[in-house]
Amino acid sequence: MQIKDLTFSPDGKTLVAIHQGKTAFDAVAMVWNTADWTTQCMRGHGAAAFSPDGRLLALGGRDIKLLDPASRKELRTIKAPTVTKGEVLGDTPDADREMPYSITALALSPDGATLAVGCPGSLRVLNLKP
Repeated sequence: MQIKDLTFSPDGKTLVAIHQGKTAFDAVAMVWNTADWTTQCMRGHGAAAFSPDGRLLALGGRDIKLLDPASRKELRTIKAPTVTKGEVLGDTPDADREMPYSITALALSPDGATLAVGCPGSLRVLNLKP
């Protein structure tokens, strides 16, 4: 596995290392506590983003997990937006068929209310506020 991405929390207390295997589905997020360098392995997550205030960590794979970085407890899981074959490959006979994919990039807005989700051939913007 190779390291694909690294991101620190705004306060520097957490480091997330994204390790990529042979495919996007082999990704692993290693969430490190920088005070004692203990880690938690989150298999199947190949993208990470912190909110600007550091209170939220988003991990993306086949779904999106929102975590409290301090406790590493899951706050919410969001089903990933669907991508159709037509969106990825253009005009095809089965363009409306949903394809499995993995999230490859995440970004949280400055106010933490909006999450941009990138996957092969598609970009989605999600409102995190109810």
